[in-house]
Amino acid sequence: MVDFHYLVADILAVHGTDWVSRTIERLTHGCVSHVGLLIGDNPPVVIEAIAPRVKVRPFYVSIEEASEAWVIHDRRLTNLQRSLLVNRALEFCGEGYGYWDLLMQLCDVLFKTRFFTERLSFRLIHRPICSALDAIDYSQLGVEFGCEPRDATPNDIYEFALSHPEIFTVEKVK
Repeated sequence: MVDFHYLVADILAVHGTDWVSRTIERLTHGCVSHVGLLIGDNPPVVIEAIAPRVKVRPFYVSIEEASEAWVIHDRRLTNLQRSLLVNRALEFCGEGYGYWDLLMQLCDVLFKTRFFTERLSFRLIHRPICSALDAIDYSQLGVEFGCEPRDATPNDIYEFALSHPEIFTVEKVK
């Protein structure tokens, strides 16, 4: 078990090992295939959009099948903002997974555009994919990851955090 000293509303980013994870990483040219939001610290739990629905899982379950995992900490967030992020994420709990929006992101990757997610990704607010769950929540506090929230991939979030060390701490946990 990881020596857990992170705060709620930190982002968990993982490098998965299954074929879906490898495909996501290959298509997005990155090393991160999934993200979730830490919503508790004693015990540590993560809310994640994992097919077929958004669910809360223990932290250790979220990272057990990953070959690597990182926690992304935004140092600017206040405790009140963290609480707002967690409450917003919990509103998605039990919602169905956004298969349509995942398909729209795939089309954007294949055609090297943002057209599909910008114009056709209309259900994302109610049926999120993992990166949108985090990006939409954070965007309501004015935190952006270098792209529109519904366009964000797990790797976009991870790479943006790495490229802004003055704002984010990225710590490897596995």
